[in-house]
Amino acid sequence: ELKKQKAIDLMAQYKMKLDKYKELMGYRWAEYEEKDGFYIFEDSSTFDILTQDFKFPPTDSSEFFEVRLIAIPESSLSNSADEVMLHVNVVDDVPKYDARVRLELYDLFASDKWTLNQPLFHEHKDSVSLRIFFENLLDKKKDFKIIARGQGIGKWNGTTVVKDEKPKELKRYPKGKKDDERFKRLRKTEIFIRINRDITLEVNSYTDPVQSNIKIQSPKLLELKQKYRLSNNDLLSAYRTAAILKQLKKELNVVAGTYLSREKAARVIDRLNKKINKTRISVGPVSFKLEDFE
Repeated sequence: ELKKQKAIDLMAQYKMKLDKYKELMGYRWAEYEEKDGFYIFEDSSTFDILTQDFKFPPTDSSEFFEVRLIAIPESSLSNSADEVMLHVNVVDDVPKYDARVRLELYDLFASDKWTLNQPLFHEHKDSVSLRIFFENLLDKKKDFKIIARGQGIGKWNGTTVVKDEKPKELKRYPKGKKDDERFKRLRKTEIFIRINRDITLEVNSYTDPVQSNIKIQSPKLLELKQKYRLSNNDLLSAYRTAAILKQLKKELNVVAGTYLSREKAARVIDRLNKKINKTRISVGPVSFKLEDFE
């Protein structure tokens, strides 16, 4: 009876300790995917085991979070454990802060047009970043992806321009307000190149909320415009994104041939051109091929 009672008491201690562990560590752990030490959790939070950076997905409002530091003892009932330290640095980062190339251009196009009349890159300003971009493209082990969006009407979120999910179009500009900062900052084109575990080229184009009067000739675009209830501003931004991709292809082909040997330049140009040619431009719920905007 004494041995039985001791065993019951010991089990109770184990159970109490286990309950405490569960309370601290949580009863439901978040699902995640992992590739080469980069973890993506089900809520889109990420953790990079190489840099030790944990990032929450961006939101428009502040969120509460709690950090728990748990030391595991040598045995299940031990009260002593090795010293564990945690260094925390909380940063509200600037959008796309880690972009190797970061171009934010305003009023790049004439009203209701998508023709470019100026280069995107400048030889002295962008040379180092582009050389790094090309060197990484030579590494076939690194994934290379292109994200291209016609964002339609933009809105200012207090920090940057984002897609307005519930836009209200205006028939015309208020008198003398076309060049007002509230409108001008929405007529934005973004180009980002991020190099980390992979290479990402991202292009976004936004318009202000004034109705566009572009004339669309493509039967396919007109059909999908009606089917998905796209506005002229949606398609205008897509045309501009397509124009940016074509200009990127043209300029980067020339620069690669200038900065690299003939053999390396050929490899970079081939990889870049194939990826751009296959890129689809997303507009709301639908995406288009680059050739749709010819």
